[in-house]
Amino acid sequence: MPPQHGHREDGDRDGPYGDWAAQAGWAPCDVVIDVSEFNKRSFEEHKCVSSRDDLSVVWVRRGDAVGLAELDAVVGQLADSWESKHPNSMGSLVGLIGRPSGLRTESYGLLTDDLLRVPLMLWGPGQPTNWEIDEVTSTVDLGPTMARLAGAKTVVTAEHSGRAYHESTVGYTLFKARPLTGFTRADGRYVEGVHGRWYPAQGEVIRHYEEPESIHPQAAGELKDLTAAYGSGEGLPDDAWVSIVDPAECRLGVELITKLRAAHERGRPHAAGRIFSRLEREFPDAPILQVLRTELSIKAD
Repeated sequence: MPPQHGHREDGDRDGPYGDWAAQAGWAPCDVVIDVSEFNKRSFEEHKCVSSRDDLSVVWVRRGDAVGLAELDAVVGQLADSWESKHPNSMGSLVGLIGRPSGLRTESYGLLTDDLLRVPLMLWGPGQPTNWEIDEVTSTVDLGPTMARLAGAKTVVTAEHSGRAYHESTVGYTLFKARPLTGFTRADGRYVEGVHGRWYPAQGEVIRHYEEPESIHPQAAGELKDLTAAYGSGEGLPDDAWVSIVDPAECRLGVELITKLRAAHERGRPHAAGRIFSRLEREFPDAPILQVLRTELSIKAD
């Protein structure tokens, strides 16, 4: 869990997470298969696919113009190629996001199905096909599950009691807002920053608009019990947990950042300047302001 190893930023192989992963026996595999540029010859000669090691991790990237059927075909060929060289191996596919058309802007700062309800598949000898589970699970269970299936005798697993823990520190990184923590149950999702919010389940998904009631003491108690075993939270300073800014109050800021970067990429400096000025007015103390000044060469007033 992030509060245990302290890793929260994408792409960071140094620091607590990198040390923890190395101690656990994981080695980095700098391989990305781009589906939009995929061809059979390069795939067969790929060093990770033809590896004789016991473990390989491969990133499969889907371009904007690539359909789900093409993505499925590449993943299928990847699995077939690996299994032809390792016939008794286990395989899994874990998605990074759960929305085929991409993330909604608000999802970058909040905990929604866009980021949390991701594809998770497992295959290998003795595993059922065309079968799915309907209980709440978590990607953190993947390692222990595969280890047990591979014959490990002693595997430590977390007790979730039908709940999956998740968090977001995006609001803190951008605006010094309090980190969001929460959990998903079969009947909905609870998230907590300065305020707690409950998002009921509707069919197979969690609604992205909250229940009107603003106080949820029972759910808050469940979250406290769930996180108690994870420690105080590695990798974040103490002031993160006393911030009086709720991440939900920063939705406008995330939207403005998205529009600002889009205007800059399209070569519209005047529009970018106006958006940045509004961002300064609305969030004058946000750490992201200095980052954007450096990134987009914007001069301070």
